[in-house]
Amino acid sequence: MEPTKTYYSSEITSTLLVSADSSSSSNNSTPLNTVLREATIEDVQSVYDLLCKIKAFHGRDPSTIKIENLRTHLFGEKPRASVILAEIEKKIAGFAIYYIGFSGFEAQPELCLEDLYIEEAHRRKGIGSRLFEKIEERARDNQCCRIAFIVAKDNKNAIDFYNKHKAVERKQLSIFRKNM
Repeated sequence: MEPTKTYYSSEITSTLLVSADSSSSSNNSTPLNTVLREATIEDVQSVYDLLCKIKAFHGRDPSTIKIENLRTHLFGEKPRASVILAEIEKKIAGFAIYYIGFSGFEAQPELCLEDLYIEEAHRRKGIGSRLFEKIEERARDNQCCRIAFIVAKDNKNAIDFYNKHKAVERKQLSIFRKNM
């Protein structure tokens, strides 16, 4: 898969990067029955529901997310991104959406982590760390030079989480976007 998607959120003012060869250690409190797996078309409603929760969390209107776009761009003929789901007892507890981009500065692929979200009832149990470790594994498998992701400046929990995983904030960068 060679996605060409570029997306930057308007409420963001910092970018965090983590080297693809860094390693994390799992939180020992992760429920033993947590399963990480690739999302399939049958999971499109669950992915949609989680994306709506993320958008609402950021004070944005979730009604702009169209489930048909998810079917096309995540599970269609030419997927633009991949989704890893975290399940506990066959119920979705969280997910990570990512795609492989390219770093011109490094002349190598980079993994772009679009979203990592854990349902509130399952936070602080190590599930986010397990998902992030899976993302690191995907980055290594794809010979990526780094993992890149964007975090809202006011999302202290996310910033703390990524700092715990040895991410480095790039304060000298400004993020721009142009809606199409």
